[in-house]
Amino acid sequence: MRSGLFRGTALCVALLICLCLPAYAGQSEEKRDPIDIWLEKAMEKDSSTHGMRAAIREAARKWDAEMNRVYGRLMKRLKGPKRDALHKAQRAWLKFRDAETAASFEIIGRQEGTMWLLVSEGHCLEIVKRRTLQLRGYESDLDNG
Repeated sequence: MRSGLFRGTALCVALLICLCLPAYAGQSEEKRDPIDIWLEKAMEKDSSTHGMRAAIREAARKWDAEMNRVYGRLMKRLKGPKRDALHKAQRAWLKFRDAETAASFEIIGRQEGTMWLLVSEGHCLEIVKRRTLQLRGYESDLDNG
């Protein structure tokens, strides 16, 4: 029983490191995204599995809302084939996100132990965060082009 508890705790710590390291990689506090800062503080406030899962779900919701804002700004800026290309790509990405979320839950989230739901939800958060950052990159490229 003790080794199982230790293994679970170790995996949770590893998950936290995986979620937080990209936010720290070469970034000062000012350059980190406010959503990442919020997530870190929420997880510090309630480090129970339930609390961390709730924080990750809320951070994913925040990243999704930000993704939609950035996508909306891009769609207003783009015209013709560029706009059509982004719309087509976003529709395909949404299908990918839904399939990947389902796969993560089936492959990881259904393992024995509630921490695996935490790991699966962390994967899903990263999917939407990466897309948001990609769309922000498009905006930046348009601004600099």
